[in-house]
Amino acid sequence: MKKTTIAIIAFVLIIFTIIIVNMNNSFDEELEEYRREFDKEMNSEPKARVVTEVKTTLTDNEAAIAAQQFVEGQLKVPSSADFDPLFKSKITQDGEKYTVVGYVESENSFGAKIRSKYVTIIKRNSTGGVSLLGIAIE
Repeated sequence: MKKTTIAIIAFVLIIFTIIIVNMNNSFDEELEEYRREFDKEMNSEPKARVVTEVKTTLTDNEAAIAAQQFVEGQLKVPSSADFDPLFKSKITQDGEKYTVVGYVESENSFGAKIRSKYVTIIKRNSTGGVSLLGIAIE
């Protein structure tokens, strides 16, 4: 192969790598923004106003983020948790209950990173927060 062909291939691979890394960083930033907004909404102080109706439904993103937060609380090393993207979570609704199924990679007691499937059952409670009804991490 000629040097120019090799240089072109190397250039294309570098550009492709930069694009992939930027896409991943963009997704991470979007996920963090969803988490910040969700945390802010769930932990905000009640306002001095009359509430006539409490929102009883969750969006898919709200359900997935709440499930991830409950799963993190069960892990040996919560800070090591790497969840699949939100859109890969399987979310089903049965009345007021939401079942969220997804995957997380996290460190176990020995420091090894393992991939686990999790299933959570959650629902929005009467104060507008989210309650955990059941959790299993395999």
